[in-house]
Formats: sequence, structure tokens, C-alpha cells
Amino acid sequence: MTFDSAKNGLLLALAAALITVFVAACGDDDDDDGTGTDADTDADTDADTDTDADSDTDADSDTDTDEGINISATLTVPEDFDATPVGIGAFFYEALPPMGPPDIMGAMIDDPVIDEGTPYELEVTGITDTGSYYLYVVLYVEGGGSTMPVSGVDYVGFSELLELGAEDVEAGGIVLELAP
Repeated sequence: MTFDSAKNGLLLALAAALITVFVAACGDDDDDDGTGTDADTDADTDADTDTDADSDTDADSDTDTDEGINISATLTVPEDFDATPVGIGAFFYEALPPMGPPDIMGAMIDDPVIDEGTPYELEVTGITDTGSYYLYVVLYVEGGGSTMPVSGVDYVGFSELLELGAEDVEAGGIVLELAP
């Protein structure tokens, strides 16, 4: 064996050892026995209690998936409304009239069912911001806008000043009028 082949063999062995260490360090330790099942003991040891089939009282400080509060409102349109709704945008602003992007993005709803005899029950979920905001609603209709309301085509309305905090908020009724 020459010096070059010995050096190449040593480098190859070193590379194989490094790859083995790297794979072991980065591998999935949850499949320790190679069966595809978790051999670890990753049990949740907090004090969660479940009193019925659809709720969970969480007595610990870990993050739950149902974060935030819900804001609801009943949207109505004028008696002479004859447009075809294509979407609703629900946004939160610290001040009105809206200038620029919303302070909080609420919800975008496709193809809402709303007309002069059918109010729309708006539900905006998962809001985590706190403070004083107006709920500003845009009803986008055929021939109108898709991000900004078109004056004289789309409909807009807003709530009274709402206090967003730890509890859900009922914004009440919001009458949508033609966008100015």
C-alpha cells in the first residue's frame, strides 16, 4: 500500500465516521427502536381537566391552540340593496376614517349570503391584540373592489369603539352603506 492510498483510506474512514456522528446527532430520536413508534416518554404532565366532550380547562401555562378572542357583529344592508356579494373584509382600526392598512387584519370571507332580508352574522376569531379599535367592515360586490372598497359600488360600515382584551366582544349591529 502506498502513502497516497493509505491517506485516501484514512480520509474515507474519517468521512464515514463523521457522517455516522452527524446522522446520529440529527436523527429522529422519537423512533429509537426502529419500529416507527415513539419509544420516548413525552407525556403531558400538566393539570388539564376535561369535563365534557367538547371543552378543556387548562390549568397550566402551556400555549393552547385556541388563542385569542372572538368578535361578533350582525351586518345588514339597506332595503334597496340589489348587488351580488362576493366577499366581506373585517378589519380593525384605531381611528376612523381608515387611512392605510388596517391595524389588525380580522377576516376575509368569500361568497357571503346577505341581502335586504338576510342579515349576516359575522364572527372574527383568534384576535390576540388588545386595546381600543373600531371594527370596519367592507362588503365587496360584483363590479367592486377586492382589497379596497370602490366608491359607490361596495358597501362599508363600522362599529362603535371596541375594547379588545381577554373576553369575547359583541360589536352589535353594523349597517352597511355604499362606500363614499
